[in-house]
This record gives sequence, structure tokens and C-alpha cells, in this order.
Amino acid sequence: MKIKSIFRDERAFAQGSAVGILILLATLMLCALLYGTLQGQTDAKIEALGSDEANASYANIVSSGWGAIDLFSMVPYVGVFVVIIGALMGLGGGRR
Repeated sequence: MKIKSIFRDERAFAQGSAVGILILLATLMLCALLYGTLQGQTDAKIEALGSDEANASYANIVSSGWGAIDLFSMVPYVGVFVVIIGALMGLGGGRR
């Protein structure tokens, strides 16, 4: 009896972890959308300042932000692999 309950707990943990990872990835994608929206609002205000230092700092911030967001092209692959690994763990746990 104890062995079956241990395997049941492992499957629940794996499913919970997969769901948590997918929720995290969806949240990060939402942040990318908000970042793009806020950039559109900020562009005009930075240009209105007319300061070379402000323009240079803002250009660095924008390039760093969008450079990090480029990693989101991996999100579909990570999601698919999480689902595949979760399915394999679920199938493997049922055989024990």
C-alpha cells in the first residue's frame, strides 16, 4: 500500500511542476507584451527630452530588454518538452 501511494505522490508532483512551468512561461510572455506597450508610450517622452544622455541610456535599456525577450522563441519548444516529459513520467509511474 505504501509503495502505491508514493508513486501516486510522484505523479502529482510531476504534473504540478509541469503546470507551474507552463504558467511561468505564459506570465513571461505577458510581461513581454506589456514591455512592448510601455516602450511605445515611452519613446515619445524620451525624444521630447532632447538629451543625448537620456537617448543613449534609453537605447541601452531597449536593446537589453528586447535582447532578453528574444529568448521567448524557445517557449513553444520548452512547453512541448515539458508535456512530453510529463507524459513519459506518467506512463513510467503506472508500470511500477
